[in-house]
Amino acid sequence: MKKLLAIIVSGALFLPLLSQAQKKITVGNTGVSFYSPCQPVFDKAQSKDSSTVYNGECQSGGITYGFILVKLLHRRADLREAEKITADYLKYLNQSFNITHAEGYKDGLRLNNDERTRGIHDQWADASQNKWLVNAWTNGAFIAVLYTYGINLPELPANRFLQSLRFPQ
Repeated sequence: MKKLLAIIVSGALFLPLLSQAQKKITVGNTGVSFYSPCQPVFDKAQSKDSSTVYNGECQSGGITYGFILVKLLHRRADLREAEKITADYLKYLNQSFNITHAEGYKDGLRLNNDERTRGIHDQWADASQNKWLVNAWTNGAFIAVLYTYGINLPELPANRFLQSLRFPQ
């Protein structure tokens, strides 16, 4: 009986961890990947400048996980310029997502300490009282935006997701 109780208790403790299991998601044939607790369905479109844009969202545990990837039509060798374009894109997303409050950009980040990348982090709130965590990354060839939002947004799963991006080598 004690063994059965121990199995039930350990199973109950382990199940929440399974629900946060991260799946590797590869975006089209871009070579860009990230890890997510759910499987987004991607839309593919062309931007006004003919860059290819992939975007998708999914939900897990009451949290929305979103991803936008812009394959830039023209690669930017100057990462400062690429980071500025990324910041401008985040400003555009503020309007698109009906963001009512932004903490302010923390920029100059490096994805996994890779000097060939630049990143921006911000925290937002929208008109529906959702809290948002946003990371945007660029390597000059791509701009990737990973975001999470929800009324109650636990940081651990959100941060794992936001930091999981991998650019092709």
